[in-house]
Amino acid sequence: MTWMSFAARSGGLLLVTPLILRNFSPAQTSLWFLFLTIASLIMMADFGFGPSFVRAISYARGGRRTLESGADLLEGPNQPLLGSIYRALLKSYTRLSLIGGVLGAGLGTWAVMKPVSELADAREGWAAWGIVLVASIGIFRNNAYSNWLQGLNLVARVRRAEAILALGTTLLTATVVFATHNFLWTILAAQVGTLLSSLMIRHIGRTAVPIAEVTSSEAEKSVMAFIWPAAWRSGVGVLMSSAIIQASGVIYAQMAPPSQVAPYLLAMRILQMIIQISMAPFYSKIPHFAALYAADRRPELIRDVQKGMARAHWVYVAGILGVALTVQPLLHLIGSKVSFVSTTLWLFMGLAFFIERMGAMHLQFYSLSNHILWHTVTAVSGTIYLLALLLLLPVIGAFAFPLGILLGYAGFYSWFSARLVYRHYMLNWRGFEKTVSTIPLCIIFLLLTVSCITIYIFK
Repeated sequence: MTWMSFAARSGGLLLVTPLILRNFSPAQTSLWFLFLTIASLIMMADFGFGPSFVRAISYARGGRRTLESGADLLEGPNQPLLGSIYRALLKSYTRLSLIGGVLGAGLGTWAVMKPVSELADAREGWAAWGIVLVASIGIFRNNAYSNWLQGLNLVARVRRAEAILALGTTLLTATVVFATHNFLWTILAAQVGTLLSSLMIRHIGRTAVPIAEVTSSEAEKSVMAFIWPAAWRSGVGVLMSSAIIQASGVIYAQMAPPSQVAPYLLAMRILQMIIQISMAPFYSKIPHFAALYAADRRPELIRDVQKGMARAHWVYVAGILGVALTVQPLLHLIGSKVSFVSTTLWLFMGLAFFIERMGAMHLQFYSLSNHILWHTVTAVSGTIYLLALLLLLPVIGAFAFPLGILLGYAGFYSWFSARLVYRHYMLNWRGFEKTVSTIPLCIIFLLLTVSCITIYIFK
C-alpha cells in the first residue's frame, strides 16, 4: 500500500506538472514550484518530534512498561502509556504548528517577494501565497495523526487513504488548470485537496484504537522527558540536512531569473518525487525495525534492513536513469514553456542525493538505538555544504548545489553514519554494502562520467 500511496502522489507530477509547464509562464511555474518548496519547509517545523514519537508509540505497542526500559515486556500493548503518548503528541504539534506559522509568515513571505514581483499580476501571487500558508499550517497540525498511525504500525491504512485522496487532489487540480488556465484557482484547488487529505488522516487517527484515560499530567511529562532529548537532536539534524538542501531552491530564486530558476526547481521536484518513491521499501518498515530492535532480534533486523536499503537504492537509480533518457523529449512533446537542466547537472544531482540518501538510511538504522547523533553529524556536513555554496554559487551557478552536497555528505555524513552502523551492530563494510549500495552507486557514477566525457569531446 505504501507503493500505491507514493504512486498516487507521483500522479501530481505526471499529470498536473505537464499542464503547469504548458499553460503557465516561466515566472508562474517558478512560483508554483517555490510554493511547493516552502510548504515542505514548513512541514519541517516538526523539528524531529515525528520520528521520536513514532519510536515511542512502537515501544508502547510492543509492550514496554516504560519507554526507558525494554526489559520485562507486557503480553500486549501498554494502553495507559499509549494514551499518555497520544496526548503529548497532540499538544506538541499544536505548539509546533504555531511556530511553523510564524516562520512561514515571516521568512516565507520574504522568500516569495522577488518571484511574486516578476508576475504580470502581483496581487494574484500574493493571494496564492496566503492560501498556501494557511493550508500548510493546517496540514502540519494534522501530521500528528499520521505519526500516531505509523507508530501503531497501521501504515497500510494511512497509505490507502493518502493514495485515494492524492488521486482526487490530482484530478481536481488538473481539471482546474485545463478548464480555467488560472494560476490562483489552480493553487486553491491543489491546497484544498491536500488539506482534505490531511483531515481524513486526522479522522482515521482519532478512531484507530481506544485511548486510555489519563487523570494526571505527570504521565505526559514523563513521555516528553523521553521524547525531547532525541527530538531536539533529530530536529537540528533535519534543519542542517533536509531543510538547507530544500532551501537551495529558495536561495536560487533570489539570485536568478525565472527562466533559470524554473528548470532547476522542476529538476528538484522530480528528484524529490523519485526520492519519496524510493524511500518506501525502507522507511515504511521503520516501525517493524523498531519492534525487532526492541525484541533484540538482531539477525532478522539486519537482514530486513539490508533488503529495504537495497530496494530503495535500485528504485532510485531506475528513476534517475529514466528521467535522464526521457525528460527532454517529453517536455518537447507537451509544448512546455520551461526547459530542463542539462543531463550532466541532472546526473550530478542524482549522484549527490544518492550519497545523501545512503547516509540518511544508515543514520536512521543507527537511531533505532535511540542514540541520536543527527545534531552532530549534520552540523558538520551542513556547515561544509553552506561554506561550499558561499564560495561556489557565484562561480558555477546551480552546479554549486550538488557539489556542495557531495562535499558535505561524501566528505563526512555518509561514511561516518555507515561507520556508526558497522560498530553498533558489529558489521563490516564489505559484508553489509556488497548487496546494498555498491552496484547502484557505480552505475550513477559511470553515467555521470560518460556525460562529462561526452561534453568535453563535443564542446
